[in-house]
Amino acid sequence: MPRIMFFAHDPGGANAIAPLVTEFSGSLVFAKGPALPVLWGSKELPENALEKYKPDFLLTGTSANDFTERYLWKRAAELGIKSMAVLDFWVNYGIRFSQYGTKDLSKFAKSCDFLPTWICVPDELAKKEMVADGVPENIILPLGNPHFEHIARQAERLGDVKQILTKKPTLITFFSQAFTEDLGQGCEKQVFEDLLVLAQKRSEVAIVLQKHPKETLAKWEKYSDTNIIVDAKFSTLELLKSSDIVVGINSVVLVEAMLLGKRKILSYQLGEKDKTKFVLTRNNSLPFINNFVDFQVNLNKCLAGQQTGIYDNPPKTSGVIKAIKEFILKSCLN
Repeated sequence: MPRIMFFAHDPGGANAIAPLVTEFSGSLVFAKGPALPVLWGSKELPENALEKYKPDFLLTGTSANDFTERYLWKRAAELGIKSMAVLDFWVNYGIRFSQYGTKDLSKFAKSCDFLPTWICVPDELAKKEMVADGVPENIILPLGNPHFEHIARQAERLGDVKQILTKKPTLITFFSQAFTEDLGQGCEKQVFEDLLVLAQKRSEVAIVLQKHPKETLAKWEKYSDTNIIVDAKFSTLELLKSSDIVVGINSVVLVEAMLLGKRKILSYQLGEKDKTKFVLTRNNSLPFINNFVDFQVNLNKCLAGQQTGIYDNPPKTSGVIKAIKEFILKSCLN
């Protein structure tokens, strides 16, 4: 069995590669920052890890602003070690392989300065859009996101924690995003404030504010002494399964909600003019909501029991882990 070294910095990237850790014996699992509590059994990445451990293959996530994965791909190539990055979502394709982070998105000119041997993407749509964003087509593999298969496997085993969180009949969970941390500014606080204006005074509603792994509790401390449940100590999947209504912006969590069978989902992209930037509004699985009035209309629909989500073409949720494993094993023989 080849020795595989895993690494991730961003939580999404950690989720994407985590299901593969147990597929290989003797895996070397490292992480940094917000990925440490997400990537199973991970340790801090030591200096010169590739030289020290001499793995047969490097498997990583991708990150918005941290460059550790990029430096690892470059060093692996210099050492003759094959590598693969697993893209977790349909956004910010080329810039993850460039000299820029998402805070400098305007500087990105579709030039990729850091490339692994291969890039695994969720589907053919991601491959097409990645090529349009300057990534070489010949290294892109539309094998799927292992995290989505993991969700499908876990769905029936998940417990319902709603009764632990509240006795009220309707549980709304807002899943925040780290726009301020990643981009320097964001709409996440205003989106949540708008939700409170519409729902907090309704006696039948309980609200959970679930922070993003990159966010600190201090960011949301003003709500700590209210009746809002801030950062509930349950997994994302448990909260998704237990929620009656899921509210987010343009996060992968909304895709996860769809995969768990949720259909009362709101993607509130405040101020956004382009519906195509988020995969679920691009393909009309969810209504495009970019202002308070439309948010109010759609939230009221959900509270009245109506569905907002239609998911006719979900990503792969089976065979993904096996396909990636077999590809890695084969590549290690060549």
